[in-house]
Amino acid sequence: MSSPLGPVTVLDGGWSGAAAADHAAHVLAAACGEGVRVASHVLADDTGRRVGLAVDGVAPDVVARHLDLLDGVRVAAAPDVVRAHVSRTSGRLVVFRGVAALVGRRTAAGIVADSEVDAVVGLAGCVVGDDDEVDTDDFVRPTWRAGRCELLVQPGTHGLRPFEVRHQVLCCADH
Repeated sequence: MSSPLGPVTVLDGGWSGAAAADHAAHVLAAACGEGVRVASHVLADDTGRRVGLAVDGVAPDVVARHLDLLDGVRVAAAPDVVRAHVSRTSGRLVVFRGVAALVGRRTAAGIVADSEVDAVVGLAGCVVGDDDEVDTDDFVRPTWRAGRCELLVQPGTHGLRPFEVRHQVLCCADH
């Protein structure tokens, strides 16, 4: 099954969290070159749950040539992940068109105009207008949902900020 960008390759590095998978995504994207898109997805089987990567925008043989850059990573058979990635129903984008431009403070309209993001969506009743500024803190992880690429935002100290931040604080971590 292919996305509009071509065949989808799923990678399993046994990553237990998003940060390690994100690092692998950036290493792979730098090696594969322009046009690659990488999204993280949950892989689940009888060995447990972990983070995997779906890669498109580059031929599977190109991805395979660069796997030696990533310790312990293998191509995985995960048709459910491929379906979700192609249909844009789940997944967290790490490398995508325009991500490099989404730094600092950007308007919601600018985020949509300059990247693969289709919409900036407020959480918990937060209404987002085109001119509202989002403080990206140079870390943007939109998600696939209902066929669209959406950046979820919430109110922050200085206006809106992405729901997912680089350094997550675990719920109940301090008590």
